[in-house]
Amino acid sequence: MNNIEEKNAMIVRRYKEGDEKTIIDLMKPYWKHYNLDKACDFWEWEYMTCPSGQAVILLAEHNGRIIGHYATLPMEMTFEKTIITGGKAEGAVVAPNYRGNIAQKFGFKEKDVRIWGKLVKSIFDTAMKEQIDMIWGFPSEATVKAHARVGYHFLTFPLTILTLPIDVKKVIHDRFAPQIRNKHLLNFLVFVSKIYYKFRTLNLFHRKPKLKKYQEITVRQITGRDLDDRFDQFWNKYFAENKCITIKRDRRYVSWRFIENPVIPHHVFVCERDNKITGYVVIDIRNGHKKGHIVDILGLEGYEDDLFVLIEHIVQFLKNKGVLSVNLWFVKNRFSEKYVSILKTHGFIALLTQKHKKMVVKILNHNLNKEFVYDLENWYVTMAFTEGI
Repeated sequence: MNNIEEKNAMIVRRYKEGDEKTIIDLMKPYWKHYNLDKACDFWEWEYMTCPSGQAVILLAEHNGRIIGHYATLPMEMTFEKTIITGGKAEGAVVAPNYRGNIAQKFGFKEKDVRIWGKLVKSIFDTAMKEQIDMIWGFPSEATVKAHARVGYHFLTFPLTILTLPIDVKKVIHDRFAPQIRNKHLLNFLVFVSKIYYKFRTLNLFHRKPKLKKYQEITVRQITGRDLDDRFDQFWNKYFAENKCITIKRDRRYVSWRFIENPVIPHHVFVCERDNKITGYVVIDIRNGHKKGHIVDILGLEGYEDDLFVLIEHIVQFLKNKGVLSVNLWFVKNRFSEKYVSILKTHGFIALLTQKHKKMVVKILNHNLNKEFVYDLENWYVTMAFTEGI
C-alpha cells in the first residue's frame, strides 16, 4: 500500500475512553425523542454500566475522524433450560456522507466499501471471541436488506396490540380536535367511539375472575433499594416454569434497565402473596402524561388472580396521573396468551389491524439449537426489548 492509500485507509477499532463525545455527536440527530441535555448520561448508562458487562463497541475511523459506530450490549438470556450470553445490537450509525458504497474515498484497491457492513462483520468476530452466544436486534424498515446482506437471520413476529382508552372523550379530542373544527361532528365521533368501546369490552369470553383470598394479595411500587433476594427468587421460579428465549429479569437487570434509566422514567410494581413476589409490571408515562405504556410483564403460573389485582392497581395509578390511554404489544404466541386475557378483563381491546415486528438474529455459538432459535413460539418478547434501548 502506498502513502496515499495509507492516508485514505479506513480502520475499524474498539472504543477507547474519550471517544464518547464524538460518538454522541454522531448519534444526536437520531435521538429526537430523548432529552438531549442528558445525552452523555444516557450513553454512559447504556454502554458502560450494563450489568452483564461493558458493551462491545466498534468504531469506523477515516483520517482520524470517527465515521461509524456499532455495538452490542451483553445480556444474560434464558435458552431452554440454560442461561446464555446474548447481545443486543445497538447504536448503528454512519456519518451521512459515508453511506452506501463509497470505495472512492479509500484509495485505489477497494471495490466495495460499506462502512456499516464492515462494522457488523467485525462485531460478529469480536463478540464470538468474547463468548457472546447470539446477537439480536430490531432493525428499521430502511435497513432490512442491509441486515440480510451481512448475514443476519430474520424473524417476523405477529403482534397483539392492546389499548385502554381511560377517558374516551379526551382521547378523541386530543387526537382529532386539530383536524375537526366542527364541535357537533367531534361530539358525534366521541359518541360513536364510546359505543364501539362498550361493544368491544362486553367481555363475553374474558370475565373477571372470582378472586380467592383477595385480601392476601398486596401490590407495591418498588425502587432500587426494594429489590432484594425475593425478586431473584421470583425470577428463578419464572425461569423454571417457562422454557423460552427471553432476557433474564433478575434484580440487577431490572434495577439497571428501568429504575436507573436516566432518560425514560419507569414505574415498577410487584404483587405479593405470603411475602413472596408472584408477578411484576413495568410502566412508563410519556407525551406530557397523555399516554402510558406497559413495557414489561411477568407472572407465575397459578397466580393469575394476583396479576389481575396488579393490573387493576396500575390502571388506577395511571388514571390518578391523568393518563388518557394505555398501550402495549406482545409477540403473539403461547407465552403472552394469559397476559392478553387478563388485560382484556380490565377493558383493554386488541386492535384489529395486523402488525408485525421484525427481529434479526445471528447465532455465534454453533452449539445452540437453530430450530429452537428460529421458532417464533419459543420467544417471549415485550416492549422492553425494543423501547429505550
